[in-house]
Amino acid sequence: MLPISENYINSVCEIKTPENRLLGTGILEKITEEAIQICKKDDTLPTLHCDTFVNVHIRHSSLGSKILVGKVFLSTSEMIRIIDVQNLTDFERRNFFRLRVGISTQAYMIKSQNEATPAGTNAQLFPVKLTNLSLSGCFVESKKKLEIGDSFSMSLPLDGARITLNCEIRRKSKSEGRYSGYGCVFLELTNRQSDLLCQYIFNKQREQIKTARKSPDYSE
Repeated sequence: MLPISENYINSVCEIKTPENRLLGTGILEKITEEAIQICKKDDTLPTLHCDTFVNVHIRHSSLGSKILVGKVFLSTSEMIRIIDVQNLTDFERRNFFRLRVGISTQAYMIKSQNEATPAGTNAQLFPVKLTNLSLSGCFVESKKKLEIGDSFSMSLPLDGARITLNCEIRRKSKSEGRYSGYGCVFLELTNRQSDLLCQYIFNKQREQIKTARKSPDYSE
């Protein structure tokens, strides 16, 4: 039996390479004992070689997200049938939702996730630029010198919504010029924050594949 309920049928899904490159989006059309079948949604699906390994992210408004891995059995511009379907581990799931971005915003230092400075106080703001975003954390660049273990809070604009995220630095690296780069994890996201992040990443990935398909270098 496959690790997915038939209640996910008709859900929107993304098809990606194991390296997390978006290949296409579609609708989960069928679930059998041996395979799942995805049909096209708005655009035609890419034609993939048999036995190609893919990741599939399936979204359901009430059941939540499901991420599966498998290999292509049959592929046309109208449908893709995937066999040997398995669940992604929790670790793989966190890394699957990863998006390159270029978001500039303001941040301020905090002592812990429970001690963020309230709006309207004299917190010393400093600029940061997000270059990578996932459901569990982000990578930021800043001129401010920070250390591993430091925590900060930042306000992030997400398609009309704005959320405040508390972050802790887990690694650092040199970036271009006077900027330093910091790999951060989010501290205790609420359900609303997780939902907004997931929706934002999903929408941006769809935009990226549409843009890529308009490029003269794109081929399926």
